Formats: sequence, structure tokens, C-alpha cells
Amino acid sequence: MYSTSNPSTRDRPLLIQARVDLCPIKESAKILGKKWYLVIVHRLLDKPRGFNELKEAVGDISAKILSQALQDMAEKKILERRVSSESPVRVEYSLTEQGEDLAGTLRELYDWGKRWGLCKDRPMESEGTRFRTPEASPFTSPS
Repeated sequence: MYSTSNPSTRDRPLLIQARVDLCPIKESAKILGKKWYLVIVHRLLDKPRGFNELKEAVGDISAKILSQALQDMAEKKILERRVSSESPVRVEYSLTEQGEDLAGTLRELYDWGKRWGLCKDRPMESEGTRFRTPEASPFTSPS
């Protein structure tokens, strides 16, 4: 295709170059950038969980949003969904190798959040499974 709008470009092909962004941070954000994704991965680090158990562990998330997030994360190969053949049917979510590989990154984010998070000067509230003490975190080693 040739441009004919400008005489100086009449004989030159019109080049259209696709913009490809290969920045690893942007690529990571595309995969993990949704609000609940890192929290879901964090809650699945210690063990596979059923939908209701995961919903309770994540906290203030609606069933619809959690369901959408789990479906998207399964498509992105971060976690897998297993359906049991027993009655009643049980659906369990667990991390894939790709999801497990986030453990080190989440450890760094956990440490950063502890150090710089907005709640660092406020007393922590205990709300059952929605609050995890450092001892209950998969990031702390047993004493």
C-alpha cells in the first residue's frame, strides 16, 4: 500500500509497525494485575482449597467475583480446578507449577507490605481466617 496524500511519500510504502511491549513488569501485571489474584494465590500456597473455603480465606470477595477470578486464573495456568467424581461433587483449586513459582515474589511483597503498608501503625484485628497472624502465614518458618 502506498500513501498518496503527500508527494514526498508517494513512492514509499506505508509501514505500520505493531507495538509490542516486552517489559516483564507489564507482562506480569497483565497476568496478575487483577485485584484479588495475589490474595488468591497467597491463600492457595499452603494447601488446595474448595470454593467456599477459599472464599472464606480470601475475605471480602463476592462469590461471582471469586468465580470469575478462578476461571481466569485457570485459563492463565496459574491454578487448576479439579472436580471430584464422588457424591456430592467437590471442586478443589490448587496452584500449578506456574502459580507455585510466585511464592518467592509473594514473600517479597509480604515483607514489603509489613514494612511499608498503611496498616503498619494500626493494631491488627483478628477476624478468624480472614486475618492471618505471621505465625499462620505460609511465609514464616516454625520457631
